[in-house]
Amino acid sequence: MSWPVTSYGLLYDREYFLISATTGRALSQKQYPRMALIKPAINLETRIMSVSSPASPACLEISIGMDFDTALTSGELSLREDARVCVDTIRSLVFTSQKIRDFFSAIVGIDCSLALYHPLSSNSMRFFKAHLPGKLSSPTGNGSLAVKREIWLSNESPFLLISQSSVDALSLSTPQKSKISPAVFRPNFVLEGNRAYAEDSFQRIRIGDVSFDILGQCRRCHMVCVDPEKGVKDKQGNDVFLGLGKTRKKDTGGVVFGIHMGLNSVTPGCVRVGDPLVVEEFN
Repeated sequence: MSWPVTSYGLLYDREYFLISATTGRALSQKQYPRMALIKPAINLETRIMSVSSPASPACLEISIGMDFDTALTSGELSLREDARVCVDTIRSLVFTSQKIRDFFSAIVGIDCSLALYHPLSSNSMRFFKAHLPGKLSSPTGNGSLAVKREIWLSNESPFLLISQSSVDALSLSTPQKSKISPAVFRPNFVLEGNRAYAEDSFQRIRIGDVSFDILGQCRRCHMVCVDPEKGVKDKQGNDVFLGLGKTRKKDTGGVVFGIHMGLNSVTPGCVRVGDPLVVEEFN
């Protein structure tokens, strides 16, 4: 199946979040690792998001094709102008259903509900982080153009790519040499067939028919310590961070793994599993 790509990320990716019912802050998996147990699946044809979890016998079906004005009028959604995501204040739409609130609260262990980034957020728009270059490369190779890239609810950039060979190499550098799941790094794309860490040298790539600029390396935090299958921080997770510190430490003291990307074109496209990746420019 092909999946639409937008300027702010994969369609529907990082559009939804859990919001604390008491503080209005977006919940983070770093503080609430059981969020990793929430498993959404989206049907593009029916525009239904099914949400399940091994921690719950229930399953939600949520329309992602609703008309927001109608949903606000009916009370299905409520508007919140002051939701907090990291250091940013954003405009959001919060689901009011008690069933939805109970489902997520029971899994995470804190009173919360589902919310989404309001698509009309001109006054609270989030952009890629300042430490990333943010240059739009010319398709002809003649220079580049500075551009601000919208990220909605992503942490630093619209897209994140890692490679399986790099994950395998990192696994060998951990104290127990245990196999690491790529899901630990929460990537949008996983590349196969290249040598370990070859992605560090990419400057512009094409996946299928969609071209991307490389914005920089991904700085890692203790989020990688969360087991995505168990929803806990455990010893293997700590080993991942230790492996990063051993092999991927920068002069600034931080650790990096994977690369941030942004669309090279303003025209959206589609990508699918198995698409070839072509390196159009190296740094």
